[in-house]
Amino acid sequence: MGIKMAAATVLHDVAAACLRPPHSLPRTTAKEPRLKPGLAFPHLYGNKLPVLGRGYGVGNRSFITCYVDPSTDSGVSVLGVSQIKEKCSKWQWKGRYSINYFVSSSSSTNPPLLLVHGFGASIPHWRRNIDTLAQDYTVYAIDLLGFGASDKPQGFSYSMEAWAELILDFLNEVVQKPTVLIGNSVGSLACVIAAS
Repeated sequence: MGIKMAAATVLHDVAAACLRPPHSLPRTTAKEPRLKPGLAFPHLYGNKLPVLGRGYGVGNRSFITCYVDPSTDSGVSVLGVSQIKEKCSKWQWKGRYSINYFVSSSSSTNPPLLLVHGFGASIPHWRRNIDTLAQDYTVYAIDLLGFGASDKPQGFSYSMEAWAELILDFLNEVVQKPTVLIGNSVGSLACVIAAS
């Protein structure tokens, strides 16, 4: 259960916070929405109130609301945007495009992690996760071409395949080790294409 909860915690951008157990969540007599079978996190449906909070559906979309107990803050720091900018470096992709990236080194023998943001985001999207992950891994994060502090060339044919190629070239030229890819939104699709 702890492993599933930790994975879900990182997934919902509340890393370094402990979740309230289901029995401590407030109960009301009003009819409240419930998670529907077949949605994400099926292993959580056994409880009346799911481990991550309440689920509800609007139209064809479903949502899971997380409940974070602030009294159990683990004290792990959240990197500030200025701290991230100070530690960023530049890498020349294809000798033409400046790509912004971040690295937080660890002495761990675990494989490094590469964090790839979603559409409209950049490296600071991972500010709540980097310090926690860096305790056991060397963590890289990259601004995809067209986002953050990376170049935004006009006329470039932006595509999932181009971003996947960028990820592979970054791994070959900068990381130079087998790496675990972690993506959010469009970044996850770029990671899947790169991995395939």
